[in-house]
Amino acid sequence: MNEKDTTLIEQYLAGELGGEALVDFQRRLKEEEVLAAELSLYQEVDMRLAAMQKEELKAEWKTFLAENALPEARTRRLRPLYMLSAIAAAGLLLFGIYWALLRDTPAPLLADSYWQQTADFTYQGAERSTTLPPAESQALQDAYAKFSEKDYANAHSILATIPTPTSESALLSGACHYYLEDYAKAQAAFQQILDTPDFSSKDEARWYLALTMLKQENASAAKGLLEEIVAKQSWNHVPAKELLDKLK
Repeated sequence: MNEKDTTLIEQYLAGELGGEALVDFQRRLKEEEVLAAELSLYQEVDMRLAAMQKEELKAEWKTFLAENALPEARTRRLRPLYMLSAIAAAGLLLFGIYWALLRDTPAPLLADSYWQQTADFTYQGAERSTTLPPAESQALQDAYAKFSEKDYANAHSILATIPTPTSESALLSGACHYYLEDYAKAQAAFQQILDTPDFSSKDEARWYLALTMLKQENASAAKGLLEEIVAKQSWNHVPAKELLDKLK
């Protein structure tokens, strides 16, 4: 699920979609299984959290009053503070509910969830090649700038002007293709990093490739990559283990 669709779901649930945007979204819900599943997941989380907060806060407040037998005046003073604390505690359980629901979520939605948690593509954080000529180095920086603006198509177009791919340009190219939902090309870009001996960023490429394979519903290939990440205790081995558990 890309960021645009996530925003559309949030706007739909908030009643902020209207006109042609609403009609188009409702049409897509009928035609796109993944989008419909994501909407159902959001609705389920909202419903369970609301019910949980209501019942638990009522029960806890009654217990609190019974155990402390507070005078009415003091009760009125303490109630806002107690309620705020209880609401905060209930909110923390949202993540637990979310992950429990994800256990029955289609692989492509799992991929998007983990991608959003771990995606890190910044020019400042990249291991930039010191061998690139100045013009190509500038092109790489320009591509990162477009990527940060979520202009993935132009970011990739700029990367295509670099004659000799590097590990970082291939990684960013794969990310561009992922966001553009061209998963076959994203797979090729990440695989290129793994297949090129002198390329770095292999741990990152392995993780992103696993998620890309899940987007293509190739769980077998994804599991193999995730198991390798866990065995090597490499980058993102903790979420890799979590994801493996959800795919069993």
